[in-house]
Amino acid sequence: MTIRNMLAQQAPVFATLCLDALSARIAQQAGFQCGYVSGGALGYAPAVSEALLSLDEIADVVRHVTARCDLHMVVDAG
Repeated sequence: MTIRNMLAQQAPVFATLCLDALSARIAQQAGFQCGYVSGGALGYAPAVSEALLSLDEIADVVRHVTARCDLHMVVDAG
């Protein structure tokens, strides 16, 4: 089922924060269908601001996550 189909059902869609492939795999095993990659959270994790992350750095995290799990991803690159 796609995110579009999930939203069409008008039930809440929960997307948990995924900072890397490991947290995404844990979320999938916990039963989540969607994950969320946040530029802000990725920036704050190594103690830098979101503005210092490039789109390539965010895309790299998303590539690792999607290669290792089947979660639908919401990506906020700020």
